[in-house]
Amino acid sequence: MSALQVLTARRQLTAGWAYPDGTTVTVALLQFESDQAAAEFFSAYSNEAAATVGLARTAEVPGVNSAKAFVQPGLDPKGRQLQQAVAYRDDIAFLITETRRQPTTLAHLHTLTLDQYERLPSRG
Repeated sequence: MSALQVLTARRQLTAGWAYPDGTTVTVALLQFESDQAAAEFFSAYSNEAAATVGLARTAEVPGVNSAKAFVQPGLDPKGRQLQQAVAYRDDIAFLITETRRQPTTLAHLHTLTLDQYERLPSRG
């Protein structure tokens, strides 16, 4: 994902929250000029995630055809594990970043991704 692709988004919105167990979640929504631009963002992020963020494991997200989830192998020096999901529908893409204090499965991230995807408007 290049900075230029993010900068060409027409609208951007970011929200975040934390759970009592120390898990943090950030969701970034990006609306692009076209469906193609959103698809290109998805493809570019998916292709570059492993190299730039060190997210080695990749998984499909059940129930969402245009989504991928990534997980950082092992824990960082602070004992946290990074997980991300990227998806798009029509001209809107989103990126979810979740940081947990212990190794985990992607189940929670998959649920967040499916929930966010179902909230996106669809043109048909």
